[in-house]
Amino acid sequence: MVMRVLLIDDNPAILNVVSRALTRDGHQVETASEFVSGYEKAVSGQPDIVISDYDMPNGTGLELFEKLHQSGVLPDTNFILMSGHFDTQLKILQVKTQLKELKGFLQKPFTISELRAVLN
Repeated sequence: MVMRVLLIDDNPAILNVVSRALTRDGHQVETASEFVSGYEKAVSGQPDIVISDYDMPNGTGLELFEKLHQSGVLPDTNFILMSGHFDTQLKILQVKTQLKELKGFLQKPFTISELRAVLN
């Protein structure tokens, strides 16, 4: 199934590699490099799924998830968080994922196969 994907990360290399892989898989990918532009693109683009880094300039991926869902702007949009840091806050994210509030969580570095598994 082709999806409209919004990919948000402040690391240009991750944006490039993941965006190319998702595009090769047939998905329509839009990218943003920080919280504010990510929120704006989510609202205007109405993606099927948002894949966001946890730690970004101007806010966290978790704050973005909560803002989008609590505002009712994208109530049915799936959300995947990714991070290279593992601490108490990220343990909470794993619990939220298990509770189905988030579609998934990816620990960086991850493989494209791991990303595909979370998407499906």
